[in-house]
Amino acid sequence: MQTAGIGTAVTSAYSAVDTSVGELNTKIDASYKAVRTDDPDKSPYLPTDIVEGLFNGVWDTLNATYDEVHGVSDQAATTALNITGDYGDLPPSSPTSGGGSPSYGPVSYGTPLSNSELQAMVANVTDAKKRKFLDTALHQVGDPYIYGAEGPNAFDCSGLVQYSARQAGITDMPRTASEQYHATMSHPVAPNDLQPGDLIFPDAEFNGGDPGHVMIYVGDGRVVEAPHTGDHVKVIQLAQVGGFHATRF
Repeated sequence: MQTAGIGTAVTSAYSAVDTSVGELNTKIDASYKAVRTDDPDKSPYLPTDIVEGLFNGVWDTLNATYDEVHGVSDQAATTALNITGDYGDLPPSSPTSGGGSPSYGPVSYGTPLSNSELQAMVANVTDAKKRKFLDTALHQVGDPYIYGAEGPNAFDCSGLVQYSARQAGITDMPRTASEQYHATMSHPVAPNDLQPGDLIFPDAEFNGGDPGHVMIYVGDGRVVEAPHTGDHVKVIQLAQVGGFHATRF
């Protein structure tokens, strides 16, 4: 397969969709602010069915355009990008059938990690539920961020944590970053004792013990997170975060 130029073309296509998603997020956030001004008791979380309705259409259109323009499968194009070193913001590929290895989306910032390296980190986790927790979170890389979203096609930071936990059979994970911190704060973790699956609460949004953001430690100095409006689930270096509090569940 010809790989030259595919990475650039695919990245351009996804960039256009990212822009549309960002504009959509802005409109939704504005709508919710207006609603809560009229009714402060109204839940700030966007219902899952609305999230699915909004974003399924966006991604269906994207994938149709993707196949039409490039004439290749999503898996083949992702492979081409990895070969050329062009790490665009692509949605993650689905796990391969027949017992094959899962494929995660590309890593942002720093030296990119290959899917095999991420898979090795997950495989080395001995606790089955923690292993499934990490695997689920990493398979969301590339999914759009939207405030209040709980999956399966879009997430906010704590929605990603709760969704991944539930898929792993961990049913008592609370919904918000603050609740998740208070539910696990009795098991603090020192920076030099981090293990895959630990929760990371950046100091920049710690708010005196009422955190506004949460990430999941992956291993090798990386975290997976759903960062903010206009962005998407990604893996970044923990060094990008600065100071943080960490807990274990």
